[in-house]
Amino acid sequence: MWRFDNISETRRIELSRPFAFSTLVRQVRLEAHNVRFEREKGRHEAKGSWRPVFRFDVGGSTFDNFFNSSFGYRGQYLNDIERGRICNHLLVSELIATLVPAVEEENKALDQVLASLTSPHAKAWIEEDQHSPRTPDLLVQIRVPEWEAAAREVRKRLDQSDPTVTPKEVDRIFGVRAPEGRTLKVLGAWISSTGTLSIVSSKLRRAEEIQAYGVS
Repeated sequence: MWRFDNISETRRIELSRPFAFSTLVRQVRLEAHNVRFEREKGRHEAKGSWRPVFRFDVGGSTFDNFFNSSFGYRGQYLNDIERGRICNHLLVSELIATLVPAVEEENKALDQVLASLTSPHAKAWIEEDQHSPRTPDLLVQIRVPEWEAAAREVRKRLDQSDPTVTPKEVDRIFGVRAPEGRTLKVLGAWISSTGTLSIVSSKLRRAEEIQAYGVS
């Protein structure tokens, strides 16, 4: 159900080794360094809101296990949507103490950041600019049948110059990638202009999309 292609044999062997997700969480927490904080302004549905975004670096093998192993982050969603949500919450919760010191703001904003990070809508992911190539070329490295079928369908529509293809659909081409990198990120829930947490409706099916496409 989760096979590798177009990667080195060394990576294939390493990524095939089983591990407990709790072990990965501990490794990410221990290695996390160079934490950067950003207040991201919302657009479209989130216009008028902002959210805390933390980027940080880990070792290359930890990044690989996080994103590209069937025992890692995406693999949890593929196996079971609710399990994916639980693992996401566990990882974000374990990282809060490491991330929050990067926030150099007044107490009110810090309280909002903490509320945002403890929300069930906070999430972890990779920094997407580590994809190579960054263009939507079809590079199948993780062979999950559903993900591959979705990626190939979108690539076919692009090749046919289908004007109805949306950017969100184009992202599905990246679902079959196994990028190498070091930068992960945690994105908090959106915070409205009144200071309360808000929800972006298009992201309510994030877990289902990761299971179906490998991306959201």
